[in-house]
Amino acid sequence: MSSTVPQRQRRLLVVAIALSLLVGLTAVAANAQGTAPGAAATSPSPYTYTKTETFGATNWWTTWGLTSKPWHTALVTESGNQFLRVGFPAGSHNGTSWKLPTGTSDAARIQYRIRFSPNWQSQGGKIPGFGNPTVDAAGVCLGGCGLLPADGITSWSGRAHYDSALGLGTYLYVPGKSEWVIQWGAVRLVPGQWYTVEYTVKMNTPGQNDGVMTATINGQQLMNATNLNFRSVPTLHVGNAWFDFYYGGSAVPAQTMWMDVDDITVDW
Repeated sequence: MSSTVPQRQRRLLVVAIALSLLVGLTAVAANAQGTAPGAAATSPSPYTYTKTETFGATNWWTTWGLTSKPWHTALVTESGNQFLRVGFPAGSHNGTSWKLPTGTSDAARIQYRIRFSPNWQSQGGKIPGFGNPTVDAAGVCLGGCGLLPADGITSWSGRAHYDSALGLGTYLYVPGKSEWVIQWGAVRLVPGQWYTVEYTVKMNTPGQNDGVMTATINGQQLMNATNLNFRSVPTLHVGNAWFDFYYGGSAVPAQTMWMDVDDITVDW
């Protein structure tokens, strides 16, 4: 009996060593696979909530917390796809506007498809972006919009902007700057064609110019600003995804025009 015990222990030891080597080789292989040249690391999402909208339901606006359908809007079906049409009646600057509150989030992202009507002509205007403007009970702007400056304490805004040639940019109301436009690049949209816009914001650290905004059109990044100042206090947040559609400039449309919008995603 005494001679068989060490032999059994030796067999167990050999098995243990073999298993250990197998586990070690598996771990090395897994690590090598995870760090292969060119492999992209997966980063956790900076967002907690997501809101999507494909305009499939007649009362789509109720899921946004709105009590009525945004004015100058109608659902349109084309080639089996239903989307939202924002009308700009002849003689009016106003398309429509609604907001999705983003709570205390300091980062947000919106993506949407947009198409300008084939007869589109304008000196410029606003399309969806972000902002926390201050308004009165009637919705009249008090700060951060409507030519009224933002103080970085209670108000700021950063909607997207289009110019007379349908070049897109960022339209900012921030401390020290009102109606500040940062162009996204040389890309010009063509009336009658669909484009996908993705727009992100990350609020700055109060006292530092480290706010971030990025913008892409059809997957091509056109802006990556990392030195912006939106606020001077930590209690001012992104505020809202602001779906604002406005015909700018001093002139008004001579004929009815429209913008089509579809496939909205908001992350915050």
